[in-house]
Amino acid sequence: MIPLYWKHALIRTPLERPAKQLQHILKMWRVLRHPGLHNIYTEEYEIEKLFDMVLRPNSNCVDVGAHIGSTLSSIIRRAPNGKHIAVEPVSRKAEWLRLKFPEVDIRAIALADTPGTKRFLECKECSGLSRLLPSGAPCEGETTVVCDCLDNIIDPHRRVDFVKIDVEGAELLALRGGSSLLHRDHPIILFESSPEGGRKFGYSCDQLFRLLNERFGYSIYLIRDFLKGRNPIAVDTFIHSHNYPFRAMNYVAAV
Repeated sequence: MIPLYWKHALIRTPLERPAKQLQHILKMWRVLRHPGLHNIYTEEYEIEKLFDMVLRPNSNCVDVGAHIGSTLSSIIRRAPNGKHIAVEPVSRKAEWLRLKFPEVDIRAIALADTPGTKRFLECKECSGLSRLLPSGAPCEGETTVVCDCLDNIIDPHRRVDFVKIDVEGAELLALRGGSSLLHRDHPIILFESSPEGGRKFGYSCDQLFRLLNERFGYSIYLIRDFLKGRNPIAVDTFIHSHNYPFRAMNYVAAV
């Protein structure tokens, strides 16, 4: 708990960027030991480049799964005049975010495809892996969180330009709950998709791809391809990228 708090405390201070640079150096050392994970370890650097490319000073953004605010800080640095919403279901972390980002609308909820309550597990060992739980047998340490839909927390009169979704396997649920927003504004989406994440909720990675591609009209890109202006990937490539050596953990969806 204390290390997590102090990581949070560094955000929006002069030490934040040096700490990120040090973290990047350490990840490069891991690449030497595990070359098959090179693409995963360099993603954080690519995401910063993505923000430089797609965010304008007045971009309005939504950070779903804000954790301790690292991504939110990067967003605000590029879009200081935007109106932003951050979603973080762990109440303690949501309160930290309110204190650190008073200009941001912080929602202490989880996003899903229907409003209500859902089972939730806060991972004590690695809080960033805290997640919604699918229906099933009770899980030790689980609790209940309030859920809402992305469409319900957005001002229908304010355009949304960018959405980041990192919800440990519940990405498809969050996207389903944002149907009106995605059809209306077509925001650029940065989303996570892991090999096992969606299976916990009964969907496959190709279903996630097809939801974005066929229902909402998005093309899907590897981040490095998007940065270099390359073509979007096909569903087979998306599926294959989830296998070791992983090509990605995060993807860009754009219209």
